[in-house]
Amino acid sequence: MANKIIVGNIGWAENIPKWLMEEIKSERIVNGLISIGTEKENPVGDAEIVAYLFTANLGRPLDRSLGEIYVYLTSKLMKKKKIDLPDEFKKKLSTGLSKNEEEELQRLRTKLCRARGKIEHPLFDVLKALKKTAKKC
Repeated sequence: MANKIIVGNIGWAENIPKWLMEEIKSERIVNGLISIGTEKENPVGDAEIVAYLFTANLGRPLDRSLGEIYVYLTSKLMKKKKIDLPDEFKKKLSTGLSKNEEEELQRLRTKLCRARGKIEHPLFDVLKALKKTAKKC
């Protein structure tokens, strides 16, 4: 099944905020367009990671490193959406992720990308066909 969203706890999937679902769609289109140009796999964006951690956290508390990743990525999304950040979110945004947290985030992106599979969109098909035609010229 293409275009699925992987969640940390299926029982909480219906609680993912609409704005976050819209952000996932936007990120997938942007990342998909970039991946056509670079011929790399369509990566998992920050919003998808936040949705995964959001649902996982509602089922049980996250461990420290995943909690830090969740706060950091949520802070980035809130800032992008021009939502006022609590002080602790501002602090995490300014300090960023530790090396271990960065590594954990990359492992999570890889895990979710494998579980999610291919992202499909009619625009991608058109651009891939154009790219293929352009290579022949």
